[in-house]
This record gives sequence, structure tokens and C-alpha cells, in this order.
Amino acid sequence: MKPLGKPSPRRESTHPDVGLISAWFKAGGPWHQAFDPIPFPTEHPTHHPQGLVKIGNHFYISTVDKAGKRSSEHQNGYVYKLHFDSKKLRLTSVAQKRLSIFVEGEAQREFHPGGMDFDPLRNAIIIPLSQYRAHSTTTFLALDPETLSTKELLADSDHYGSIICVGDALLATTWHAESLRLLTQEDRYDLGKMPASYQDCKFIHSLEKDKHTYIYALCGGLHRKGSIYWKAKLSLPEYIKDGFLDLIEIQVDSTLNKCKINRLGSKVVDIIDGLPLTHNTLAVEQVKIDSKNSHLRFYFSPHDNENTKLFAYDTPLFEKTSHGHYKKI
Repeated sequence: MKPLGKPSPRRESTHPDVGLISAWFKAGGPWHQAFDPIPFPTEHPTHHPQGLVKIGNHFYISTVDKAGKRSSEHQNGYVYKLHFDSKKLRLTSVAQKRLSIFVEGEAQREFHPGGMDFDPLRNAIIIPLSQYRAHSTTTFLALDPETLSTKELLADSDHYGSIICVGDALLATTWHAESLRLLTQEDRYDLGKMPASYQDCKFIHSLEKDKHTYIYALCGGLHRKGSIYWKAKLSLPEYIKDGFLDLIEIQVDSTLNKCKINRLGSKVVDIIDGLPLTHNTLAVEQVKIDSKNSHLRFYFSPHDNENTKLFAYDTPLFEKTSHGHYKKI
């Protein structure tokens, strides 16, 4: 068995060109708000958003009821499917899925969904569903984007907060992105520490060269002030210093004995009502104007409960040259 499955050819067309993202970071990461923040539908409580995926005209958002940490009656996670009207700039509810799995032998439930990523090999959105505590357990679910039905892919004895789908394998970060692991149906490999506390990540590109696999992902995260001790002493906006977007490169050798993680680009993001854009979720797409010109659009949802809104930011246009490089117009 190959440790890393090769990405589907469709995979490359459903994600932004890594060259465009790299060029945007090198240009200083300029962007502007694409439209006013859009409130989420009020039919269902959004609780604490965790992951965001956009497929066509639909957004999928995973959330967790924080009250579940104190009461078993609230041990529920959810996935909402929302239709995005790009002309009226409105989100409408399509369907919802409750997520909660009883863990035998522990009298606990896995109800904390993490960040999500779309996997075209399975034609599914992959979601880690964990107990709401560090070093617990996780079941990875494959969610059908049409019906919201789920299948259990694999399970592991740790809490995972975000994932990156790479071929038939999963790259997953543990609680507060303390560690990065590669998970398959048969094996689990420790790849070392992530360079920052990432909240959500999205696969962008991968390639094989010189017996190494190079995986590129866009990750959003936080800089926190001090240890968890300070979280009890400070309000949430005081505890979080700032937020950022990173383009990371994960180099893995063919034996999986060596892994190197590089930050190829980084941008400090805007603070909105006391919280950075990357406090919760992110999604990104490449908007093509014509055969040469395109721009990136980033989506965020940094706030909880009734304050949950969809924020969108557009980059300037970039032109793709005859040599395959991108330059800012």
C-alpha cells in the first residue's frame, strides 16, 4: 500500500491554483471586502462554527453546542447545508444533520465536529467528530453533500480539529493543532508539530518529486496570549492576540520517517467585533474572469450563535502569463 494516495484529476480543478495563492502572498496579501456580511438563517442555532466548505452554490458549515461540555442533554454537533444566492446575497437553509456518536466503554459522546475538507475520491465532505476534550477519541465521517447521510471512515484515539484530504489518506491536526498525523485505514503516522495553532485547513495541491510528496494547504489560525490559564482570566477577545492565514508546504518522504513543514506565506487578518476572521472557519475559491485573469475569494465565519455571519474577501485580479506564473494587475 502506498502511504499517500495520488489525488484525483478532478481534485486539481476544484481548488485554487497554488501558484495564484503564492503570488497573492508575495504581493503582500491585498484584499477588500467583497460584500456586506450575510447573516446565517435563524431557523437553526449555529452555536460555535468549526468548519466551512463551499460546493457550487451551497455552503456547508459544521458547528458544536458548547453547552455539551457541561450537560449531556446538549452533546450535539451539526452540519447545515445552506443555499447561497449570489445575486440577492442571501443564505437560505436547505437541510441539517445532527452529529453525535456514543463511545462504548467511556460513557461519552463524540459530538464535536472539526474543520472539514471536500474529498472528490469519495465525493464526500470529510468531518472529524470528537469528544469535546483533548486526547480523547475521534470518528472520521464521510458526508454526502446531496443527502447529508454519513458513513464512518475510520476511528482514532485522539481529538482532531482539522483535516486535509490527500488522495485516500487524511492529514489531521490534534487539539489546538499540537501535532500533525497521517491516517489511513491501516496505519497512523506522527509527522511532528504544526507551526501554529490552526483552526481550519483546506487542501490546495500535491505533487511527488525525488521520493517526496509535497502537500500544499491553506490554513487559518490564532495567536493566543499565554497559556490556557489566561483564558480563564481574560475575555475571549483579550485572550486571542490576532489571527492569520498561512500557505504551508508539508514535505513527506516515501518512508514517512521524515517530515518538514514550511510556511510559504503568511498574512495577519482583520479583527471584526473583537475577533480575527480566522477565529473559526475558512473556505477559498478561485474566481475566473476569463482564460487569463482570475482572483481569489476567501470566506470566514468568526462569530458564534446569533452573531454568526458569512464574511467574504476578494483579492485583486491576477493575470496568468504564458509561462504559467501569476502577476498582479
